Amino acid sequence: MKDRINRITTQVRLNLKEVSTERITNPEIYEKASYIQAEIMKETKCVETDFQIKTVIGQESYDFAIEDVSMIKSLETSWGGQLTYKLNSVWETLSTTGDSYPSFFTIFNKKIKLRPNPLLADETITVWAYQEKPLIKMDDDIEPEIPEYADRCLIYGICAEYAPERFYEQYIAARSRVGVHAHNKIGVSKSPEMNW
Repeated sequence: MKDRINRITTQVRLNLKEVSTERITNPEIYEKASYIQAEIMKETKCVETDFQIKTVIGQESYDFAIEDVSMIKSLETSWGGQLTYKLNSVWETLSTTGDSYPSFFTIFNKKIKLRPNPLLADETITVWAYQEKPLIKMDDDIEPEIPEYADRCLIYGICAEYAPERFYEQYIAARSRVGVHAHNKIGVSKSPEMNW
């Protein structure tokens, strides 16, 4: 565990030695690391979770089962049907009656709404989402919560906090690579249709 932390703190110090003579302590690095980790997770969407919704006859609106969802990735139905996303602005024009299974969904105020309203109970919709995970602050005995493949990005991000003119561009490039890696790992390409 300490090896990873030592690699990160050592590399940050080596990078910053090029631009500054200031001595940076581990607690200062950990403080910056917490902020940068949160930013990396948010921007790259590398933490995903799932929850299920059970349909209720005639019910349109369902609460998210977890609080910290930042974006929906995909929905899978137990009946094998496809749910098509519709904008809130056209939602009221869709019929509330029709097939036994919903065909459309929208998201509003941490709720998923379905149309037409379900005519069958206990059908399952599995929601895959990107999670805004609360972070535990990195410390001497607590590794970063981001995946290890994102360590270089974390290092550049910490360095950019101290010397943005030297490291910010490297941080942004590394963060972009982490995002591609995270989505390749989960088998999904980033696309505007998925950013509901």
